[in-house]
Formats: sequence, structure tokens, C-alpha cells
Amino acid sequence: MNKNQSLYMEWVTLAHASNLTGASKDALREHIKKGHFEQGIHWLKKKGRVYIHLGSFNQWLEDTEA
Repeated sequence: MNKNQSLYMEWVTLAHASNLTGASKDALREHIKKGHFEQGIHWLKKKGRVYIHLGSFNQWLEDTEA
């Protein structure tokens, strides 16, 4: 890793996001399906894999009412 690379990853696979956030993969998929997450902001799909943007997820979590 060179000195310009960050240890923080913004986009992670759905499985990794599940491990990091404590939300199940099924729960994350439901948020996508129901439109709670916006494509290109909270999630995206590349080469058949779903990726979650951790910063946007955290912001959504903070903004969502209990």
C-alpha cells in the first residue's frame, strides 16, 4: 500500500457490510428492494456483486427515525 492509499474503504461487498454493520445481508437487500437505499449513493452493483457505501449507510442510519 502506498502512502496515498487509505485504510478506510468506502465501498464494500454486501457480505462485508453485513459483518461491519451488524445488519444481515437479507436486511440490507430489503432496504435496497424497498427503496430505502438509493442506487449510486448507498449501493451499487458491479459485475454481479452488490456494494454498500459505508459512509452513506452511516448517514442513513443517523437520519432514520427509530
